[in-house]
Amino acid sequence: MSAADDWSRRYTQAISTAGEQRRLRKPRGPHKNCTDLGSNDYLQLSRDRRVIEAAAEQLSCTQATFGAGASPVIGGHTDAHELLHRKLSELTGVPVATFSSGYSANVGTLACLVDKSGLILSDELNHASLIDGCRLSGATRIIFPHLDYRYLEQALQEQREQFSHCIIVTESVFSMDGDQADLPKLWQLAEQYECALVIDEAHATGLYDQGRGLLAAQLALDFWPENLIKLGTLSKAVGSIGGFVCGTATCIDFIVNHCRSYLFSTAAPAACAAASAAAVSLLPQIDDRRERLFAISQRLRRELNEAGWQVDLTSDSPIVPIIVGDEGLALSLSEWLLAQRFSVPAIRPPTVPSGKSRLRVSLNSGLTDSELSRFVEAMRLARTEVS
Repeated sequence: MSAADDWSRRYTQAISTAGEQRRLRKPRGPHKNCTDLGSNDYLQLSRDRRVIEAAAEQLSCTQATFGAGASPVIGGHTDAHELLHRKLSELTGVPVATFSSGYSANVGTLACLVDKSGLILSDELNHASLIDGCRLSGATRIIFPHLDYRYLEQALQEQREQFSHCIIVTESVFSMDGDQADLPKLWQLAEQYECALVIDEAHATGLYDQGRGLLAAQLALDFWPENLIKLGTLSKAVGSIGGFVCGTATCIDFIVNHCRSYLFSTAAPAACAAASAAAVSLLPQIDDRRERLFAISQRLRRELNEAGWQVDLTSDSPIVPIIVGDEGLALSLSEWLLAQRFSVPAIRPPTVPSGKSRLRVSLNSGLTDSELSRFVEAMRLARTEVS
């Protein structure tokens, strides 16, 4: 067998064991006569004319280029990037570094914060980018059961003294379930056991405390300590592209000088940075969109339960998982709903554990009452139409 044949067999075998193949999907929404319940554009800022015009204005500047052309430390950090840094710092109250994607921000930051002499304790449902960053660090890793802080504390009691440094890693709002971490409890444990706390606010940025996120809403800190690091993305509620890290000036200086995904990646295009800066500037002004989003979430959860689907009634997150368990059923439901003009992705292993396949409903503030009613009715019918 030739090397080409061997590699072809490896590719084919891996695809077949993963079940139904994933495909590239074009966006669906009003322009496709379909209600979008799959994207993370929670506040509809990607469609806001002020955000779009900021990108267009940047592109229309004299001698403007589209690509940044270099890493931020080699010449890719433009005036638009500097404006974005300033707007993010005004929002969060601390210095920031921006990345070309949220994934690269998470992977690179975790990989450089700790080394093989350190210990990482990570929630089992953390995003793949956090998992990969933990692995790349070379540190000893303990994965604690989801939101089980008794287990976490016991692990700290037993293991902490064996390592020179330690970080606790969590999302604030978890991407697949929409539930929340207890950030005050995690901060108490971090302080008690002399750890750093790294919080990924990808699904909280823009949505809580006038856009500052769940960290700001839950933790009232007089100053930002060296052992607190916040990660965020610009591609969800902010409606653009990119990621960022918040910390003390010393922490950010360390990341700029040591984070490989920062040093060896070309900066995002200036037009993207300009759009992000405009969106971040809008966040404190759009409480009405946030209120609408949370009201929609509460209504949909209540009505889905009444229609026979079990969803969490205690949450108001725009992420509404409808767990069906079977991978094939999740795919069939997603396909059937698309025929009813609702775009709802089926989420299956390895994104979620085996037996936890689901429809992941992702809400946005632009959804109408009529669209919600039609979706609930479609889900009611799906109980008998889809098997």
